[in-house]
Amino acid sequence: MSDTETDIDTDVGIEAVHGAFSASFRFVAQNALSVVGVSLAWTLASLPLVTVGPATLGAYAAVASLREQGSVDVGAVRETVRDHGINALLLGGVVVLLAGISVLYVAQFVRTEAAIAGVLGVAGLYVTVHLVLVLVPTFVGLAVGVPLAEAVRTSYRWTISHSVAALSMLLLTGLLLVLSLALTVAFVLVFPAVAAWFHTTLLEPLFVPEGELVSGAEDRSGSAEYAGPRGG
Repeated sequence: MSDTETDIDTDVGIEAVHGAFSASFRFVAQNALSVVGVSLAWTLASLPLVTVGPATLGAYAAVASLREQGSVDVGAVRETVRDHGINALLLGGVVVLLAGISVLYVAQFVRTEAAIAGVLGVAGLYVTVHLVLVLVPTFVGLAVGVPLAEAVRTSYRWTISHSVAALSMLLLTGLLLVLSLALTVAFVLVFPAVAAWFHTTLLEPLFVPEGELVSGAEDRSGSAEYAGPRGG
């Protein structure tokens, strides 16, 4: 078994999901200005919708640098987006397109009760969810400097081998979204950065060797469990 597979088995299970989720609330309290800045940048960059991939990659890179250095390294974020922006654009575009088509089929089923539309809509949503579960860790991997092929391979392996943890991550992200929407403006000012923090804190151990995580400086945002450099 490879070192990566060992890390997946020992570091990023359901307990890690809960720990990262709890750490997300401390992150908001201790990094309010950075949260607002990253969230606004993500919202503006995502307005064309097709750019949601590069915007999300940039948010992950910003949060990764914040965890490592205690502040957002704008230069590192630009470099990450420059290196992997096209890949992120294509991957994000596939999700947006697939989700849009699935919703259209579901809407058609609601209007016409056509069985084929319902089947295609449900199947499309299922594939979309599975794709998102793979792409979230993939983007985290790209944000910490992992090549695309390795990021996808590791992400797929984790999603399949730890399906409960992956689904829990998705459900808790949805909970953060609902809480943000309930507070209206919080969706724009808080949710993107907090979700990026949650995902990065949880999934960085998939790509950064355990020794580097342990030997790195204590997480500057208050979560010692997930301290360490971004790696690459």
